[in-house]
Amino acid sequence: MTLKEKIVESINSVNDEGVLSYIEEILELKKIEKHSIELNQDQKDSISQGLDDIDQGRVLSNKDANYQVEKWLEE
Repeated sequence: MTLKEKIVESINSVNDEGVLSYIEEILELKKIEKHSIELNQDQKDSISQGLDDIDQGRVLSNKDANYQVEKWLEE
């Protein structure tokens, strides 16, 4: 029995609507992943700049970034 056949057999034995809904969500996400996302030049430039920032060490830890945001919100 192939993997696909085993999965189909397992799904056919499920009666829980919650489980079936979850399986449906997973399958829908897989469909979305197949579509590529088109980026405009500004988006591509922003990504390149971010990657360059990482390469140059211009980064903050999540903790430090959250701290700076909290300080900014208090102003």
